[in-house]
Amino acid sequence: ADAASVRFVGPAQPGAYRLFMTIRDRNGKAATANLPFLVRDETAER
Repeated sequence: ADAASVRFVGPAQPGAYRLFMTIRDRNGKAATANLPFLVRDETAER
């Protein structure tokens, strides 16, 4: 697939998550990364 952008929709449930990514070019070369992120419940009392 040819794509110049990616759309990510995070999980609805609060918690700690990690997004794993592998990006490949047309020559078969690849790069990998992972991104930890936290989904918070903004409606919860603080």
